[in-house]
Amino acid sequence: LARRWLDKGVQISAQPDPDMRIAAKRAWMLKTAWQRGAEKVLMLDDDLFFYVRREDKPDRLRDANHSDIIRWFGELEERLTPETPHGGYGPRQGNHNFPAGWLSPGRMMLALGYHVPTVLKEAVLDRIGTREDMDVALQLLSKGLPNVITHEMAVGQKTYAAPGGCTDERTTASSDADAELLAELHPGLVRVVAKEYKGHPRKEVVVSWKRALEAGLRARAQRS
Repeated sequence: LARRWLDKGVQISAQPDPDMRIAAKRAWMLKTAWQRGAEKVLMLDDDLFFYVRREDKPDRLRDANHSDIIRWFGELEERLTPETPHGGYGPRQGNHNFPAGWLSPGRMMLALGYHVPTVLKEAVLDRIGTREDMDVALQLLSKGLPNVITHEMAVGQKTYAAPGGCTDERTTASSDADAELLAELHPGLVRVVAKEYKGHPRKEVVVSWKRALEAGLRARAQRS
């Protein structure tokens, strides 16, 4: 694959260890991107679908086309800076509850944009097995580094826990343990709740993104 795309200027790298878990993969991707001179990256889950708001009915979505994706990828790229080093797109579910424009802070998921050198400097990577995206976002917000989210483009998956991806890495027990660990790593910002999913109970987290950023901005102001 790398040879086939080489004449198109596309660099393709395979992860060095086939047994790497998702948090280690993300850390490797960021470090590899920086070694190759990429200042910004957008990490995409492998089963994504993209949607944009309809012009005639902004409270509804339509499938995104090529031009839509190019536009919104470009807008995110422009907004990733050392001062705002992370961002992404809102989920399809509940999209109509959010206003237009770029908002901060917010929940990043499925498509994660990063200003690479800032994230490598300010966040500790690969310290939690799953929910690693939440951990990195909370670390940055808690340092007063906001993210940006738009809901004018949304991301979604057709099915939860479909075959492939990280399905084999994640069990209910490991997911529950990571929910508790995330709360330990970010006291006062993460609350663990029990959820019942069609007879399969598991632990989920409620995260105070706004409180994390407010605390981080106060700490930065005091240091200044």
